[in-house]
Amino acid sequence: VYKDGRRIVDVWAGRLARDKDSAPVTGDTLFPIFSTGKTLLSTAVHRAVEQGKMDYGKPLCAWWPEFTGKGKEKLTLRETLGYRSGMNGGVPKGLTDRDMADWEKTVAAAAAEDPEIEPGTVQRYMPYSYAWMLGHPLEVAMGKPLNEVLRELVLIPAGIENDFEFASPESSFPRLAEFSYSGGFCEIMNNDWARKACLPSAWSVSSARGLAKFYNRLCGFDGEAPLLKKETLDEALKPCRWEDDPLPNAKRLN
Repeated sequence: VYKDGRRIVDVWAGRLARDKDSAPVTGDTLFPIFSTGKTLLSTAVHRAVEQGKMDYGKPLCAWWPEFTGKGKEKLTLRETLGYRSGMNGGVPKGLTDRDMADWEKTVAAAAAEDPEIEPGTVQRYMPYSYAWMLGHPLEVAMGKPLNEVLRELVLIPAGIENDFEFASPESSFPRLAEFSYSGGFCEIMNNDWARKACLPSAWSVSSARGLAKFYNRLCGFDGEAPLLKKETLDEALKPCRWEDDPLPNAKRLN
């Protein structure tokens, strides 16, 4: 926990797995965090925009030429950040969860899919697809593999490169907590192939320290320059809603 830019709470408890003889949790233990990683991915996109590498108003096909047809070529980066892709938000059709560990295969399958609704219109959650709908254009714009881009744009500047991993090397496995509740979606993170894969919408791991420090640095609460300019943060925090969106009224979100 941070308050006024200072860390005031740093505690932990438990063990790394269900086995009562498993190693105890420490302050450096990395836990599966699922959609919590989406914020760091979107932060990387905002930083790329600030650096002139991307543009909110440009269509995704500016960086992803295969992503065209049936209105997809009109979908902008801003609309994608606002969950208006109109695309399948889960596993691309014809693929399995295991297939998503193959990034190139996943990106190609996603580009070949038809929209489920008109791109850029209705706001719908993107549990898995947020990773490639933003991640692939981002890596093309930056000219580097996505995991490398995320480290350079977010993890290292935030000082959490040892506390947060989008793709875990085997050397980190002893630090990873096992997901101990039943449910296939969550228990995916107990598989080595998911831990190694870079899918920054669902399969990341972090310590509590890493997440807290990221938000402390994102806004510059620690007295240093924030990761994003104030005008970028202000724009990103505006409700991105239409009256017919299937979510609570915008006034209730303020």
